[in-house]
Amino acid sequence: MNREEKTNIILSLIKRLVVMPLSVHNIFHTVLDELQATLDQVSEASACTLLDALADADRIFVAGAGRSGLVMRSFAMRLMHLDLKVHVVGETTTPAITDRDILVQVLPTVCWGMQSVPNLWGRRWGL
Repeated sequence: MNREEKTNIILSLIKRLVVMPLSVHNIFHTVLDELQATLDQVSEASACTLLDALADADRIFVAGAGRSGLVMRSFAMRLMHLDLKVHVVGETTTPAITDRDILVQVLPTVCWGMQSVPNLWGRRWGL
């Protein structure tokens, strides 16, 4: 994302905050618009690659710090509800990772701004 695109995003957000009256309805639409913009940046091929890797792993380990860590914990909970074996890195009960497991980690964002997407990094341990 270049400087002009970042500036346009910031101006768009400011206009929305100034012009748009604050209501629950408007806030929900703003959140949904931002989620849609984020999802639009994820290719179907990338999503399928991640899903295949998660399905092939014996266990899934997730990691992240701060707000990203909270998102990863939420992701782990949803995977657990699908009966997958999931662990959060750094918890006292987290077992050792093996070469049959996968680590999914949120790294710092690639670019600055509301439209930036965190890097999701997954790999087979030991490869």
